[in-house]
Amino acid sequence: MLSRSILGRWWTAVAAAVLMLSAGLAGCSPASSTPDLSTISDFALIPGDPRGPASQSIVQTDGSTWRFDHPDQGRVTLLYFGYTSCPDVCPTTMADLASAMARLPESVRSKVSVQFVSTDPARDTATQMRGWLDGFDPSFRGGRGPIDEVIAAAQVYGIGIEAPTVVDGDYQVTHGSKVLVLDGSGRAVGYFRGLAGAQSYLAAIPLLVQKYA
Repeated sequence: MLSRSILGRWWTAVAAAVLMLSAGLAGCSPASSTPDLSTISDFALIPGDPRGPASQSIVQTDGSTWRFDHPDQGRVTLLYFGYTSCPDVCPTTMADLASAMARLPESVRSKVSVQFVSTDPARDTATQMRGWLDGFDPSFRGGRGPIDEVIAAAQVYGIGIEAPTVVDGDYQVTHGSKVLVLDGSGRAVGYFRGLAGAQSYLAAIPLLVQKYA
């Protein structure tokens, strides 16, 4: 019959082994919980073939020409169709993007372009757009073109907008809701849902850069 002292030492050894095994299993858990794009709230990859690219071009605030089918090589482009006098959705989207970009490391930011395309080109002059975008992030770029070409480009990416109209003296402008993700060839590979929020951008952008830049 074992003495109490021997039993005590045996139970101590068993307990220590269990603790070591538990620690080893816990150390393996982070690898299995690595985040991926499918788990990020308010983001979706486009199933099947990517959309686009659109063949149109726009004139940037600095006078240069930007083509949808030739965005920045080696970068992911976050594309949004909106207008500077929008009272709520457009400025909120830009502010959330700016908040996320400011919190990302430079190694990630340097591989991302935020491109704003005006759906109100008659009023969104280059000066107006540049000042508005600078209020969020000076690195954000803006462009404008004939509204029929902007509409056609948006349709390629599944964004439905219309030309501005005047109804009962009220000037009405439409805008997109999604922030599109374009790869280096100008194809839309995914999108953030309307008003996704800074946290969704912050979580997804590094993974998008890793996958598409």
